[in-house]
Amino acid sequence: MKKSIKTLCLSTLLSVIAAGYISAEIIEIQDKNQYDKIINENDYVVVKFFAPWCPSCKTVTPIFKKLSDQDEFKNIVFIGIDTDIEELLPVVQEHKVRMIPKFSYIKKGELVESKNLSPKQNPKNELSNDLKKHFMQD
Repeated sequence: MKKSIKTLCLSTLLSVIAAGYISAEIIEIQDKNQYDKIINENDYVVVKFFAPWCPSCKTVTPIFKKLSDQDEFKNIVFIGIDTDIEELLPVVQEHKVRMIPKFSYIKKGELVESKNLSPKQNPKNELSNDLKKHFMQD
């Protein structure tokens, strides 16, 4: 009985993936090596610095996720860095994170802009415009 339930769940998941309901995801970085690998292997990366306890971060997270799912931005890798993870302190320091949420735009391994964003600033438009400005004008 358990095996057939697992098979059913797996086939349902595969159907959902095949139908295109699961697309891009935000990669949650766990250490500097993972971060460096992603930066070195991808031309366009947007980094969201956040903390689980941060109310503003919680407000912009669904917007960030929705943008990562849009076909228009499929060539961009979206990553999240929890500023409370000690192994990520070198990355947090490298980006001079003093306030969160903070977004960094990295093009071909080079930081092109880094900025804080508040929910009061219309984050959907700000993020979308920044993605277009930095990654769609080649």
